[in-house]
Amino acid sequence: MSRLLLMVMIFLLLCFGTPWARSLEDGSVAYDHGNYAAALKIFRSFADKGEAKAQFNVGLMYSKGQGVAKDYVEA
Repeated sequence: MSRLLLMVMIFLLLCFGTPWARSLEDGSVAYDHGNYAAALKIFRSFADKGEAKAQFNVGLMYSKGQGVAKDYVEA
């Protein structure tokens, strides 16, 4: 019985757990639509984990002042 329950829980996690996961593409879409606050939040979460593309995007947003105050040092 517990094995069946474990299999059902894994199945549900795989089916319904992934839509909540954010990707860099979600950040790019938010950025392209001018939603800089959402884009920055997504990019920063990946940048903190060492993702180079996300780090570049955060720096770009700081250098252009998109969603944050323009800050070349932070960029």
